Amino acid sequence: MKILPLDFYLNKDVIDVGQKLLGKYLFTKIAGVLTGGMITETESYKGIEDKACHAYMGKKTNRNETMFEPGGVAYVYLCYGMHSLLNVVTNIKEVPEAVLIRAIEPIVGIDEMLKRRNKLKVERSLTAGPGSLSKALGITKKINGKSFESKKI
Repeated sequence: MKILPLDFYLNKDVIDVGQKLLGKYLFTKIAGVLTGGMITETESYKGIEDKACHAYMGKKTNRNETMFEPGGVAYVYLCYGMHSLLNVVTNIKEVPEAVLIRAIEPIVGIDEMLKRRNKLKVERSLTAGPGSLSKALGITKKINGKSFESKKI
């Protein structure tokens, strides 16, 4: 499988990027263990005009400053003080748009995902929901700002 080029994420239509990510694959490699699967659900945030977006009305904070980077980097933030949520930044620098990766269909490293989620068997909830997905893939704020072209994501 090929890693998507950064140009893919520079698309000026965040909704289009979110739709095009469906069916693509997302992997992490942590401590030599590969985990991942096919993206099945995304949610697009349209920057300054989207009331649900962290950068609504152009508000830039320590938490969301990664959203103002050029497309193709991870924007990971903590939700409810316990769930790391993975987004990919889209568009050009200073246009804060991102796609939240909400779910994947697991295909590799399933045993490791089960351990990370403290589950005994594979069920839909293993990687469905952005918090569950991040936990299963071992995603933390440590990858915030890292390129989707890197060997970490």
